Amino acid sequence: MVSQSGDWSGNLVDFYLSVSDRLNRYFKMPYSTDETGTRHGSRNVVTEAANEAVVNALVHAYYGEKSEVRIVLKSDSLVVVNSGSMLIDRDIAIAGGASETRNPTLMRIFSFIGASDRAGSGLFDIWLTWQKVFGREPVLSESHAPSTVKIELPLLGNTMNKVKEERNGREVTARVSDDDLLNVIASSLHGMLAKDVRDATGMSERSAQERVKALADEGKLRKVKEGRSFRYFVRE
Repeated sequence: MVSQSGDWSGNLVDFYLSVSDRLNRYFKMPYSTDETGTRHGSRNVVTEAANEAVVNALVHAYYGEKSEVRIVLKSDSLVVVNSGSMLIDRDIAIAGGASETRNPTLMRIFSFIGASDRAGSGLFDIWLTWQKVFGREPVLSESHAPSTVKIELPLLGNTMNKVKEERNGREVTARVSDDDLLNVIASSLHGMLAKDVRDATGMSERSAQERVKALADEGKLRKVKEGRSFRYFVRE
């Protein structure tokens, strides 16, 4: 989506809600709400980090002539671009703890609607989530004439969520929690077979089969017959 496309109301909150709705449907995990119906986060750390990237672009964008915010969802990446330059050093921004907002009023508005509450830690949380789930870091870059800031979030990892450690000279796989497992499966648009879960997490295929079957029995995953196997999806 592009903020200058003309197919939305012109209200930035409406633009954000439209983008977040599409991201929710892509990642298959909707935002949770409190008793008043107000959004206050996501059950999926990937969706929550993607949401943070969108909010970050909107509140830090330069809204001058021919300015725009672009959100491009590809098969292998989510790309978020906003007009303007970075106000603090790139490495400091990623490390977190420091923030200089170009549009503080917009920051307060998005905070009021529960879209963002990470003062100075948004990029850090995005980087941490992507390293944990996809095994890859986002790419943050700047261009000039015109000035733009772009974050590329890869959706295909080489060793997605594969966490290993050395113990007594032998490589062993760290335990993957149910939440991490659900996040890994939710990050795939086409769901996952047990062997895909094995490749993504580093656990054995037998363990992967047992874990996804247990989550399906608990109602957290739905399964679709595919040949002699099942493909698993996170329930909406």
